[in-house]
Amino acid sequence: MTHPQASNDKPREIAAVDLGSNSFHMVVARVVGQGLQIISRHKQRVRLGAGLDKKQRLSDDAIQRGVDCLAMFAERLNGIEVDNVRIAGTHTLRQAKNAHEFIDSKRMGCVSYNERFFPQGALSEKQFLAAQTATQQKLESLASQYRKAGWQVALGASGTIKAIREVVIGLGDEDGIITRKRLDNVIEKLLKFKHSDSIDLPGLTEDRQPVFAAGVAILSGVLDALKIDELRFSDGALREGLLYEMEERFQRTDIRGRTTDDMAARYNVDLDHARRVQQTAAHFYAQAEPEQGSKKTELAGLLNWAALLHEVGLSIGYPGYHKHSAYILSNTNLPGFNQEQQTVLATLARFHRKALKLGEMPKFTLFKPKLIETLICALRLACVLHSQRNDEALPKITVTIDKNGGWQLQFPKGWLGDNRLLAADLTAEQDYWQAAGWSLCFSD
Repeated sequence: MTHPQASNDKPREIAAVDLGSNSFHMVVARVVGQGLQIISRHKQRVRLGAGLDKKQRLSDDAIQRGVDCLAMFAERLNGIEVDNVRIAGTHTLRQAKNAHEFIDSKRMGCVSYNERFFPQGALSEKQFLAAQTATQQKLESLASQYRKAGWQVALGASGTIKAIREVVIGLGDEDGIITRKRLDNVIEKLLKFKHSDSIDLPGLTEDRQPVFAAGVAILSGVLDALKIDELRFSDGALREGLLYEMEERFQRTDIRGRTTDDMAARYNVDLDHARRVQQTAAHFYAQAEPEQGSKKTELAGLLNWAALLHEVGLSIGYPGYHKHSAYILSNTNLPGFNQEQQTVLATLARFHRKALKLGEMPKFTLFKPKLIETLICALRLACVLHSQRNDEALPKITVTIDKNGGWQLQFPKGWLGDNRLLAADLTAEQDYWQAAGWSLCFSD
């Protein structure tokens, strides 16, 4: 695999440590070009919050667990400058009156709520409602401000949200989106158990079991207080935010644009060619999907980024490079893209050329297959029409979709006769479509 020539300067390494109530996390990254390259992640279950007593003091045992964990983390931080490390403590450390003893190493946390509302693991509807109400009261002073500002998408991150999402999926909602109705379903099943030790819900891991009821109660209160209709899970968390906060140039730019631009540079993408493909694919998609909604606008953006990156696999080799591109896009950390969006990018790269083996297409939960197929069609045709990789502009090409979903391209009169090689490439592409049960016609 070839990459741009490396600088003689050693890449800057930065690290973020997240001191959570349940677990401590550390992530280490290199600053590479316009992006971050995650090089290691570490997690240790400390349960600091379990050591917080009624007087809001951390026990000696809890402090020792935390110190022992940080001693292990320090081994990895050896050699990283102090200014390149950020540490953030969450609810437990903010609440603990003797937090300074540990450090001489709107607050809510599922561990502390567990101790307060579900002592010794006991579960009841009354206790759950009390925890839920306490959450709403905590948010009362700022909830109206957030509701007034509004948002396009609500995202949830870190362990509690992830655990609830896994249970939602386990109960049959495969897209993992947390809605009020789905959360109520989780609550209904949760309250059938009388003790945290007996909780048996699909997708719930053993280590999350003791604090799950408190986490669900908090989230339920948050959804009610902020009037959130649906919550999507984000793999990013506090620690990733700390990393980006350390590098000033990352703070005011579109993270997805920066991510894709950096990746294009890293894999020596022919940007002139990629931009031509990008523009033509967008033109075709706009004609194929003239009625844009939020979902289609999102897909149009993914098509643009996929067009920019569809040739990253050439850094490995030409034969089968579309598969190499798909592998790279599937297995590289792409800040700003959620897992499903990243899968769309990889899928478009995988199917932008050669045989359309649709049986190998992954399943999507947020997008209907037909929408993804439209993106594939637009990208494939753009790649075919720019296969000669020259600067000559394409003529005006009209795209229409017939009632059976077949694509028809109309070129200016005589153009195909003057461009016989491209006409032959379109004929070969027509055969690929036919083998997959798709229809492609073209004429001038």
